[in-house]
Amino acid sequence: MLPHDLYHATQTALLCLTKILRRNFIISRASRFAVSPGILYIAAMRIILASASPRRRDLLKSHGIEVSIQPSHAEELHPEHLTGLEMTLLNATRKAHSVQNGFPRAIIVAADTLVVHDGQVLGKPATMEAAFAMLQKLSGSTHQVHTGVCILKHHATHVFVETSNVTFRHLTNREIRKYHAMIGPLDKAGAYAAQENVMDVIQSVDGSMSNVIGLPMERLVPALNALR
Repeated sequence: MLPHDLYHATQTALLCLTKILRRNFIISRASRFAVSPGILYIAAMRIILASASPRRRDLLKSHGIEVSIQPSHAEELHPEHLTGLEMTLLNATRKAHSVQNGFPRAIIVAADTLVVHDGQVLGKPATMEAAFAMLQKLSGSTHQVHTGVCILKHHATHVFVETSNVTFRHLTNREIRKYHAMIGPLDKAGAYAAQENVMDVIQSVDGSMSNVIGLPMERLVPALNALR
């Protein structure tokens, strides 16, 4: 049985998800636009990032957005009846609500990223063997990266999902093992790291690169600026 606060967060997440699906939520392909005047307004906000991910923190910092880190301890759920896209929304919302009680006056930002290949959800691998199997699947093919984002401000909730299509070059088994020795795949969805593209494993990205790294800044910055 889930603790009361996580149960409440899960119910809230499912309600948000239902509302999105009912109004035919459309995932936009990332339109790359410059981020600027709103950054000055965002910089004055108190923002809590409900994630321990250094990649997400660095993306925010690279856009001039300073945040306080408060990792969420909400368990990531992957119900079989949900798509990968829906799972990211569910988990991002659970993470945000699990942190909000401690910071009722702050803006909470939470995110969840999943890799989907041929309909199969690839989260963070539990073992090096699982990581190896994931990269074998991704080798020489195209997959989707979904990042669900939840922003909480007092009683208001804003959620969205961004999707990018990522194509890998063909990788030999030896290259996979060498790559994993270099990046440490166990804390990474899909068992790879997009930010440095070590060994040029990524052949191309159709959509937002920051989304593949873990936080779609092209969508997040305008969403934060809209809170003014």
